[in-house]
Amino acid sequence: MAEPPAQVTPTGIEPRPRLGGYTLADILIAGTAILISCISLFIATKQSGIMERTLAASSWPLLQIRSSNADTSGHEIINFSVQNVGVGPAIVKVSMPNMLAAERHTRDESQSCAAAISQ
Repeated sequence: MAEPPAQVTPTGIEPRPRLGGYTLADILIAGTAILISCISLFIATKQSGIMERTLAASSWPLLQIRSSNADTSGHEIINFSVQNVGVGPAIVKVSMPNMLAAERHTRDESQSCAAAISQ
């Protein structure tokens, strides 16, 4: 039988220091708590990935591009508008300088084709 953790003396109660370190029950309880924590962390990480894929699958962005060459009062003006009418964010990956460079390249090709046809 184990000794009690304190001893009563005529001068008061004197605590005894723990002599044996950790018991097998202490180590099993601590190990089980660490194992459950690691499993919970793994499940939370997997759930986060599943939710991210579900959100990406439920997003259907749709960009509408409108252009006009006059405003409502009849003044000549070139107007372009882009509106997302779909569900979820639309990510635009082409920047304006790239579009202008492609337009110049196409214009140069069409001019060289027209020059070749006229010769």
